[in-house]
Amino acid sequence: HAVAAAADDGLRRHAADPEPAPLWSPSPGILRATAADPMTWFADERGALTVAVRQAADSGRGVAAWTIAQRLDGYLDLVGYLDERDWLLRNGLRAAVKAGDRRGEACLLHRMAHAQNTRDDFAAAQTTIDRASTLYRELGDARGIGCLMARSGHLARMVGDLPQAVELGEQAVAAAEEAGDPEVLADALTELSLTLRDAGRPAEALALLERAGTLEMADIMRSWVLHVHGVQLRDAGRLAEAEEPLLEAHAMVSRLRADRLVATTGVILALLYAGQGRDGEAERLANRSLEHFRLIGQPWGVGTSISVLGRVARNRGELVSAATHFREALAIWRRLGMPKRVAEMLTTLAEICEEMGDAEAAAVYQAERASLASA
Repeated sequence: HAVAAAADDGLRRHAADPEPAPLWSPSPGILRATAADPMTWFADERGALTVAVRQAADSGRGVAAWTIAQRLDGYLDLVGYLDERDWLLRNGLRAAVKAGDRRGEACLLHRMAHAQNTRDDFAAAQTTIDRASTLYRELGDARGIGCLMARSGHLARMVGDLPQAVELGEQAVAAAEEAGDPEVLADALTELSLTLRDAGRPAEALALLERAGTLEMADIMRSWVLHVHGVQLRDAGRLAEAEEPLLEAHAMVSRLRADRLVATTGVILALLYAGQGRDGEAERLANRSLEHFRLIGQPWGVGTSISVLGRVARNRGELVSAATHFREALAIWRRLGMPKRVAEMLTTLAEICEEMGDAEAAAVYQAERASLASA
């Protein structure tokens, strides 16, 4: 546990939930060496840590199970071992519940909600957030409450409920300010900025990001703030300015060997390049990200990568290929229940059908788009 904690802290990901002190600790030199190269240590030891969680859960040692699970969870998330992550959290949670450890239960429910959100299972994530929020309130944990409010706002935004997303986002910022945790505040500000962008308030959104950028935070969180800043500059039409923060975020997560985040920043860079007509660069990044997202089973990433490839094909005048890509992406956004993305695909497909001279198909997409707008 002590070495896993040193490695997890060395990832500079985010602060762990409060946990009991390890029963044993090796020499400070070993802990320093582990913290200096945490990704290698986790890669070497993840199998042994997984076994330790299972054995602790099976033998009723709830604290050992959930604390090790908490520490391994971040690594599995960053590299994209999502199936293994799901298994780990279920077993750690099982042990915490059996032991009546409310802190452990809250911690792993929080992380389970994050894992479900990464899988784009928004309904399950919200149910898990509700359970974790109840426990954090019982524990009086303002930091945990603030984190979960930001996640709830994110989920509301993803399913198109912007008024609810704004309300939850503002509550999350207030809770984070009360908790006095700069990293939780940076997360809440960044998520609210995305909501305000979607709500047509871009100036306010960028102001929140500028505030977030002044806060102390771990490297992974800073890469996310840079990522969102680049996205919003791109959406504002400031394409030349958008590239710098996106490249910085991509370089940061690449140095950390956070493969899932490398794919995420990569596909956003690909979107930017497709919009600039840099089709070769866009195609290369999108294909690389698509391969990773399909491997780990992340629908959002698959849909976004395919959308980039559709844009590249359209830029090149390959309209049949573009339509095929956009139809595949449309099916993913429908399955995930993401109305904004569905509307974008319907509009694009109607335009492509018109360009191909297929007025009948264009009319079908236009009618569905109008129906969605009036719903």
